[in-house]
Amino acid sequence: MTPFPGRIWLENWRLETQSLWFAFFGIALLLSIVALRFPRRARIAQRARACWALSISFFFGMWIAGVTLEMMRRAASVSGGRLVLALAAFSLLLAGTSSLAREGFGLRWNQPLRAARMMLALLTLTFVGWFFGALALQENALWNFAASGPTFPRAPEGWTLSLGGAALWSAAARLQSPGNASLRVKNPRAASWFCVGVALFLALPMGAHSPEAASVFGFGAGIFGFKVWRARADCPRFLRSNWRLRGPLLFCLMLAPFFVAERGFAPLTKPFWMQRAGAAWQEPVHSTAFAGLCLAIFWLVFRARMPLRAAIFEKFSQRALLGGALGGVFLAALFYGPAGAIFWAFWPLAGVFFEVLSPRDTVGESTRMGSDEPDWE
Repeated sequence: MTPFPGRIWLENWRLETQSLWFAFFGIALLLSIVALRFPRRARIAQRARACWALSISFFFGMWIAGVTLEMMRRAASVSGGRLVLALAAFSLLLAGTSSLAREGFGLRWNQPLRAARMMLALLTLTFVGWFFGALALQENALWNFAASGPTFPRAPEGWTLSLGGAALWSAAARLQSPGNASLRVKNPRAASWFCVGVALFLALPMGAHSPEAASVFGFGAGIFGFKVWRARADCPRFLRSNWRLRGPLLFCLMLAPFFVAERGFAPLTKPFWMQRAGAAWQEPVHSTAFAGLCLAIFWLVFRARMPLRAAIFEKFSQRALLGGALGGVFLAALFYGPAGAIFWAFWPLAGVFFEVLSPRDTVGESTRMGSDEPDWE
């Protein structure tokens, strides 16, 4: 496809746009950790939630930017009634995208994010992006981590990683914990099959066709699934074992997407992902953002661990979600470079902190009234 001014603008301003989104994400994460350290200062929590909402809105804005430029490219040679119809369809698309994103925030500002609505929005935008063409999603420079962009995957790396992170968060939101004494988790089977379906969608050629993103999701979902099933009395015996058995099982889950995608040992003998990750590590902006993420994780684990555990003590699914998200961070950095870890960790951290920083009375009220997430038991 011959480059046109809009695509050239995306490629030239890729780092600047990603840096702005990294800044919103980093500020929201740091303010959230400060709010946990000083729980009596409600204004810090409010500002952190506002930064999370801003970063989520900017995430959808990057997708809209690609679709807008694709629409401009296709409508350049159209005039008359066809142009009016194209503009009307594009307006409906923008309205629908904004509506999906708005429903994910809930009816009121103090409510937690709706994981199912956000996941549905990302899936819808995935198929719409494929329908619009290469610039809308597949070769949109805003979702690429290196200047050359993806050559084999059907969907860009940033989008597939974010889709996997949102799917893991959605699976955790569907779980229910009746009580914190026994830590028994309800309905884990449906959530487990949901994770298997997402991994297949990310790996298969008729889906995202990105085995590396499926491996990251499989590794994070494996850690998440181990934690969830080990909290149940009917946990299978092989899942009750120590890390000597669970480690090889996670390693097999990590390699399974490569064979599902019919690529065999090619990613290991001719590691395309290693070349891409090496090019991504050459970006100083991405390396700086990854260093900031690692510092925030270090601060969260070693300085704000007790306030965070107290905040999510009754939410066992969120504790398992954090374990899976942190495990996938390092694998995403290995396969995709520093920016991959940020795109992967965004949705799980946004879902956890947006709910943790909600006012206690509002969260309790929403829990008593019932959530929009279906009960799969």
